[in-house]
Amino acid sequence: MGTLSEATLQASVPGEKKTYKGQFDIFSLCGSFVPSENNGQQTGGLTLVLFAPDGQIFGGCVAGVLIAKSPVQVTVCSYVTDGREEPAKSSDDSEASPTSSNASFGGMTGANRP
Repeated sequence: MGTLSEATLQASVPGEKKTYKGQFDIFSLCGSFVPSENNGQQTGGLTLVLFAPDGQIFGGCVAGVLIAKSPVQVTVCSYVTDGREEPAKSSDDSEASPTSSNASFGGMTGANRP
């Protein structure tokens, strides 16, 4: 996936952040964001797991800047409903009709690693 030179993660104390500097290989970067229908804000976040050169594995919730040291490959997926509401079912319907949705997949690459 790539290497970072800096990562800011949520510390174990709520509201505090910890910034790690050095060379860290990305083991996992995943998360989700869901827009709220009530106030337009997003909920969710990203989690990150890193390998340090000494073999230490650590991670947590991303709470700030991530700075790449090498090209980093990120795959992004987005699901968006078509905005139609599912029709009301009568009591004699034996099967639920699937909800229609559109899915788009994309990726951003700096360079592919061997």
